[in-house]
Amino acid sequence: MIYWLSVDDDVAKVAASVIVKRDLTLVASVNGGIIPASLLAALVKGPIERMSQLINVMARVKGYGEDPHSMTLQYSIHMAATVLKRSLQNRNKADDDECRKIRFVIEQLQLLMTDKFARHYSQQLMIMSFRVCSASMVAYTALLEEKVLCLPSISTLKKITRRLNTDTGMDNSTYLRMRVSKLNEFEHKVVLMTDEIYITRRVEYSGGEVIGLTPDGSVATTLLCFMIKSLTSKFQDLVAIFPMNKLTADKQLECYNSVSTQLNSITLQLVAISVDNAASNRKFFVDCLCGGTLTTSIIDSVTGQPIL
Repeated sequence: MIYWLSVDDDVAKVAASVIVKRDLTLVASVNGGIIPASLLAALVKGPIERMSQLINVMARVKGYGEDPHSMTLQYSIHMAATVLKRSLQNRNKADDDECRKIRFVIEQLQLLMTDKFARHYSQQLMIMSFRVCSASMVAYTALLEEKVLCLPSISTLKKITRRLNTDTGMDNSTYLRMRVSKLNEFEHKVVLMTDEIYITRRVEYSGGEVIGLTPDGSVATTLLCFMIKSLTSKFQDLVAIFPMNKLTADKQLECYNSVSTQLNSITLQLVAISVDNAASNRKFFVDCLCGGTLTTSIIDSVTGQPIL
């Protein structure tokens, strides 16, 4: 260990240090903060091979300690992130709003030092970005154009989540798994809400895909939507959208079975189904789910638990 000891008002402190490990790799620090290896890459990469490399690193570290203005912006950002990480370690409540905001700032600082083509975003940031983008594409585009935040591009969100598959109407489980991973055991119990949206008969070509057709090639007139809502928290989201030409109880049963399988695969427990009083919904409940006689509950074929 090679260190530079400074004395201020009769108080000694280690202003900077260089540690040579057994494998001859280096760890350098200034004022208690580790200098990123990337800042020393011009002097040494990996284990030291010559004494001159160690002397050059010592000179660089001493220069940082004597003249803070000589520190690069990358080092200053790294130090800011390090200080914030330490503040999180001293907090008792790791999931309160303040901690979430601090973690967001830390991630933004770390992404700022990373090339935009090599960035890896956390699940929390991906979820937040997708929710903003889903609520308003214009607002999310404006955030990207301002370039004040490091956010995933719209193409990245579409590639990773693929929220809606145009062939089957089923949602890719990636997005929902990210959201469900933050729920506790009780919040996994959800109500499945089904509703139909009537749309204008129209076919469009956009982004290399034909929009407005059902899987069998007919023009869609109805969108059958499946949504979930947790019983014990504010968690809610859209699960799947099925375009169809004519809504029938049999088609609704087929879509329901697909959604039920999807929910079980991401460890969500379906406890109730909610629909309006449309004729197709009544037929779906009585004939398809209850076997011809309306009952107060049905048994989930996968979990064996009752569904209201």
